[in-house]
Amino acid sequence: MGRCRTVGVPILEGLMTNMFRLQMQTYVLWLAVMVLGLTIFVPIYNDVYNPHLNAKAGVIDLKGWNAAADKPVRLDGEWEFYWDALLKPEDWASENPAIPSREWINVPSSWDSLTPGGVPLPNSGYATYRLRILLPDGEKTVYGIKTSNIRASNRIFANGKLIGQSGKPAASAAEIVHGNTPYTAFFEAGSEVELIVQVASYKSFNSGIVQSISFGSQQSIAQTNNYYHALDGGLAWGFFITSIYFAGIFLQQRREQKPLLFFALCCLSATFYELSHSERLLAQIFPDISIEMMLYVEDISSILMFSFFSRYVYHSFPKLYPQKLMYAIELIAMVCIAAVLFTSASYNGPFIFALTLLILAVMLLNSWYMALAAGYAGNGSTYLYVGILGTMDFVAVSVLNTVWKLEPYYFFPIALPVLIMSQALYMAGQYTNSFETIKRLSDQLSVLDKMKDDFLAKTSHELKSPLNGIINMAQSLIRGAGGPISEPQASDLRLMMDTGKRLANLVNDILDYSKMKNSDLQLRPNHFDCYPLVENILETFRYTITGRSIQLVNNIPPNTHIVYADENRYSQIIYNLVDNAVKFTAFGQVELSANETGGFVHVTVKDTGSGIPNERLEDIFVSFEQLEPSLTRSHSGAGLGLAITRQLVELHGGEIRVESEVGAGSQFTVSIPAGNRSGIHPSQAAADVTNVTWTARETGVLPITAMPSSADIERNPEKAAYRVLVADDDYSNLKALVNLLVIEHYQVTAVSSGEAALRELELSAPYDLCILDVMMPVMSGYDVCLQIREHYSLLELPVLMVTAQTPYRNLNAVFAAGANDFLEKPYDYNELKSRVSTLVQLKQSAEESLRRELAFLRAQIKPHFLHNTINAIIAYSYSDQERCRKLLRNFSFYLRHCFDFKETDQWIRVEQELHLVNCYLDIEKARFGDMLETSITVDPGALNCLIPPLMIQPLVENAIKHGILKKEDGGTLTLLVALRGNSLHVEIADDGVGMNAAGQEAAAAAADDLGEDPGTGVALDNVRKRLLHLFGTDLRISSEPGLGTTIEIDIPATRNMAGASPEVL
Repeated sequence: MGRCRTVGVPILEGLMTNMFRLQMQTYVLWLAVMVLGLTIFVPIYNDVYNPHLNAKAGVIDLKGWNAAADKPVRLDGEWEFYWDALLKPEDWASENPAIPSREWINVPSSWDSLTPGGVPLPNSGYATYRLRILLPDGEKTVYGIKTSNIRASNRIFANGKLIGQSGKPAASAAEIVHGNTPYTAFFEAGSEVELIVQVASYKSFNSGIVQSISFGSQQSIAQTNNYYHALDGGLAWGFFITSIYFAGIFLQQRREQKPLLFFALCCLSATFYELSHSERLLAQIFPDISIEMMLYVEDISSILMFSFFSRYVYHSFPKLYPQKLMYAIELIAMVCIAAVLFTSASYNGPFIFALTLLILAVMLLNSWYMALAAGYAGNGSTYLYVGILGTMDFVAVSVLNTVWKLEPYYFFPIALPVLIMSQALYMAGQYTNSFETIKRLSDQLSVLDKMKDDFLAKTSHELKSPLNGIINMAQSLIRGAGGPISEPQASDLRLMMDTGKRLANLVNDILDYSKMKNSDLQLRPNHFDCYPLVENILETFRYTITGRSIQLVNNIPPNTHIVYADENRYSQIIYNLVDNAVKFTAFGQVELSANETGGFVHVTVKDTGSGIPNERLEDIFVSFEQLEPSLTRSHSGAGLGLAITRQLVELHGGEIRVESEVGAGSQFTVSIPAGNRSGIHPSQAAADVTNVTWTARETGVLPITAMPSSADIERNPEKAAYRVLVADDDYSNLKALVNLLVIEHYQVTAVSSGEAALRELELSAPYDLCILDVMMPVMSGYDVCLQIREHYSLLELPVLMVTAQTPYRNLNAVFAAGANDFLEKPYDYNELKSRVSTLVQLKQSAEESLRRELAFLRAQIKPHFLHNTINAIIAYSYSDQERCRKLLRNFSFYLRHCFDFKETDQWIRVEQELHLVNCYLDIEKARFGDMLETSITVDPGALNCLIPPLMIQPLVENAIKHGILKKEDGGTLTLLVALRGNSLHVEIADDGVGMNAAGQEAAAAAADDLGEDPGTGVALDNVRKRLLHLFGTDLRISSEPGLGTTIEIDIPATRNMAGASPEVL
């Protein structure tokens, strides 16, 4: 029972609301009928029951009329009429015999209604009207007259004085000036007034006094004149404001609603009609306008008014209004306008009468279709019926004015305002209903949209873990975790991995989109240089576009443009724009540039891609919006990237603009508030580190070295031996990192730029680890790492990259630059400790491997020397005993110095290395005789310099075996050891067979076995590795086939003993 009551209450309320609305509509409709009916019947009733005085035989008797109390009277009735004469007052005063015969004419009327001699008078000609007005006896009083429509020029005299005129009446068409503008005139009179009206017309139809002339006191005539002007001006202003209002709605937001446009145009036409009709206010606004132009405006505006109103009805009810009928009305309207403009139709009575009937017929026809529509309009039917009543009133008043030739506002002009206002209310009602419907649907969509966002956010979070598993499993299978795989299988796995990464990117975009929609995205702005950030992003894409004909160009100067933004989100903005440019550029270039104006840094991403049609430029920023299907099939994506980009830019208080040309490319410009250079480095932290003099940072003295305390060294001797180089341009990050590393007992050197890091590596003792911030001014972490890898391998100097950007987008670029590992800011202390410990142990393992390799090298060399020496000694023992003894001494010397090496020895004097070289050369000369010549030049000051063992001898052996002895007639070995500044220079040259470019590259890499002896390849590789590891230098090899090979080494000299001249040994 309660449920039925609950359901029934809303139904009952709805029925009561509908009944109330129906009653109100009925009341409004009857009110409109009553008002419109009164405006027609009241004036007629007054004229019937209160008849006006009329003139008889040229005299109107007003002696019983009270001018001060009564309203103005119409000077209607019989007037004296003189055809073909423009008489003046003096003609009657002198009883001029030239005065033509008098006729009587009813005013108002056209003079062609007279038929003197049975023949109607022509429309063109001139005449004089005369009327005597008898007034009450008494003192002279100021009276006034008001004209309405005297065609087509007139001049009025009162008691012998000219009181007003419109145009210039004349007896010939050449002299006449037409002018038919209503006016008022005032004069002083006693008991009688003689009015003489000269009228001339050579163009108009219905010539003469065709509407009443009003006569009354000065005050009543002035009030009547003001009343008529107020009505005309008010109506014109009302129509104009209505047209502007609906035109504004149409232009701003509802261009598809054509009824708004044509209703506005109809109101504008009505404005000009009111200004050119009745009081002809247009002549007062533009005094120089001619009567011909006034008639053009009046006729054309009336034609346009019914044409535009027909269009309005047609577009409001397109299912009811026949299209062919609309076209027929427009065709008729165009014909009428052409007739007005290019013929004298405006002065043609039948044309004007036919035009009036046409307008009335079209308005009745529109009323018919409005009545049909009212049956389907529901709530708006009342306004349609009111509009129909207004139309009917307009038709009735127009017919009565035409037939009875009434004064302008005999009937109150309510028809057009009622018609216009009713249709305005009808459209307002329609749009109100539409707004309520849209609001209701919007509320429903908001609920559904929130449900969708919640679903996307939750689903996206749930997708991240399985996606991570898919990507990692695919990567592990590609790398052989499940055993060897075929190339097709690897290709499928790579495709699966790439698809997973794209889906992961989409998941992150959806999460960002959801946050921004819910205003949950918080920005953490700071000041930073945009160059390194842009360069890092381009470095990432340079890796991904490998093999494509696209060039990425960064024209942003370093250390110039400082922005104030959230660094991660700004990176996301630039990344999305570059990603979009690369995606739609098949070949050419993607160029980034920047400039700063108006407090904003404008970064432009310009590509030479496919371009975007102008009509789609705004669509690309709409969420989930993509270009035509052909592009969608060619390029992946969900259409969120640019939408998120715009929202991120607007969150920063900036803007994004796009210019594009199909086939030529696109240009996106992002404007973000400019930052301050002083804000790049935050204030110093308060914490101190043991044995670190941080005040050096304030004075710009770098690098800074932080050492653990003596107690820390005693407790952790192994870690205290490790040296770590840290490079970061942000002071607070740099100090925090040093603090953490010193706590772990590492020796830390901190620098603030990439250039300083490279300089430190070049001039200082070897480091065990280098930690680089990715984004640094001038040289990014990528650039520094690439420079490091030119001299150090991954094992010889591990590099740990630290980045504040999203790591999955920069991972490829990080490892492509040569980094061993990466760490995302903000990092966890335990994670930092673990990664640093792993990398320095990796370096220690690499050094241990080098030492064992050196031991292996010795094991390879000793049997080799023993074999060669014993063979040579045996050979010479039979033929040259002196030479045999010399070889035995050299062999004994070699063995004595050779067996002094310990496996842990890392440095020997140059003199010891040269003894070994001489012993080897003496044996080889004994074996090959004249085929081997040597020239050794040694700077005496270099003999006591320290070098790693077996640094020169393997190179000498390689030159002899693979250069000189490959020639049929042998050659010469040249060895130079000299001090050059602070460096020890070693040069081994031969004139042997030489090598081509490929051979030089192989030799420089020491990747191939260059000789028959397997130990030779190991030797060269070992020499090169130790050079890179210990000094950061490499072998310099130059060679030409047939001319020989030169190998050069430059290493720091540990002692400067220069001063003695070079000596040839």
